[in-house]
Amino acid sequence: MQGGKGIAIGFVAGLAVAGGAVLLLRDEAAAPVSGEPARIAELAEQVRRLDQSVSRLAALTLTARSDSDAAGASPEVAVAGVSQPPVDPARQKAEAKALVAATSMVDQALQMGQWTRAQQHEFNLLAENLDGDEHGRLMARIAAAINRNELQIELP
Repeated sequence: MQGGKGIAIGFVAGLAVAGGAVLLLRDEAAAPVSGEPARIAELAEQVRRLDQSVSRLAALTLTARSDSDAAGASPEVAVAGVSQPPVDPARQKAEAKALVAATSMVDQALQMGQWTRAQQHEFNLLAENLDGDEHGRLMARIAAAINRNELQIELP
């Protein structure tokens, strides 16, 4: 039942991120008011920190699942009455490691403000082991930072 908790926490965190994005977009559409740019920057930082927390939570959830599977727990998890197909523990462990490494890589690039060809190549190698949703979420973070001119890409 531990997996159900992780999914529920991830779902709630995702809703919080989506709510923050809606507020941010709504604020950007309104005419600027005195002090509003500072509030927008504060909200953007909160959304960024929440996104990092969700990434770490997802990685921890995957790691916990793979650890419980290795301990002999049943790999089938019933969520909301729906039986999930068995999951390969080795695959889960590879996904967890790839998610942690890819998230760390994106976090570091965002802090440095630069995305190089070497980073993209390494990210692509890690992405082979990522779940499609996690890969998309990380790519969205990169794209959003590029659009805000917070991340410069190295062109060929």
